[in-house]
Amino acid sequence: MKCASSAFSVIAPQLFSHIAVAALHHHYFYCGHGHEAANDSTRAELIKVVKDDPYPNFLAVQDPARALFQSFDNEEGVFYVEFCNKGCIYKGTGHDDICASP
Repeated sequence: MKCASSAFSVIAPQLFSHIAVAALHHHYFYCGHGHEAANDSTRAELIKVVKDDPYPNFLAVQDPARALFQSFDNEEGVFYVEFCNKGCIYKGTGHDDICASP
C-alpha cells in the first residue's frame, strides 16, 4: 500500500529511521532493491533503517530489497515505509515505486 506523499512527507521525518543518500531523486518512494542497484544504500544500511524504525518489520529485516523506503535530501536521508509482501515494483524514473497488489 502506498501512502499519500504529501501527508507522509510531513510525518515521516518524525517517525521513521533514516540514512544519508546521494543520487536518488528525493521525496519519492523506492524499493530497497532500487537503493542497492543505485549504490545509494547497502543491504546492511537498509537493514539498519528498518531496525531503527519505531515499528520494525521482521520480514523487511530479512529481505530489505522487498521493502519500500522514502528518500529525502541528504540531511534527512532514507526512511522505512513498509514491507511489500507480494514484492516491490519499480515504476521508473520520476515515479514512486509501489508494493505489488495482493
